[in-house]
Amino acid sequence: EEGKEDVELLGQALVRPSHMEITVVNRDGSGFKQVTNNGCANFAPYYLPDDKRIIFSSNFEGMRIAQQGGDHKAARNFDLFVVSEDGGEPQRITNSPDFDGFPVFSPSGRYLVFASNRYSAKEGETNVFVAEWVD
Repeated sequence: EEGKEDVELLGQALVRPSHMEITVVNRDGSGFKQVTNNGCANFAPYYLPDDKRIIFSSNFEGMRIAQQGGDHKAARNFDLFVVSEDGGEPQRITNSPDFDGFPVFSPSGRYLVFASNRYSAKEGETNVFVAEWVD
């Protein structure tokens, strides 16, 4: 039954969950602020070493393609984006037809580590990538 629902969602260029926004808040619960507001599936936020920008995974570009009449499967493609903690237009960091997600930085801030399905030996296999971060 869930598979049938997923196929129906894909036909509408949607994934499940389809609407998750990035928010920030102080530890005491004050200062709540929504960072993204694109109606897409944004998840796995992580602060950049400057503590002013956030890297996250999103199907933002894939949804745009799907909603403009492109391939509805594009809505399932997640890439990495960076946005100011104050919000604004996200900057795309990765560009792969396969899933990219779960970004984190090394303690020194020199390396970005993320999971991706690119270069997998079989469909659905996930690999870990380490990239030197250059701002």
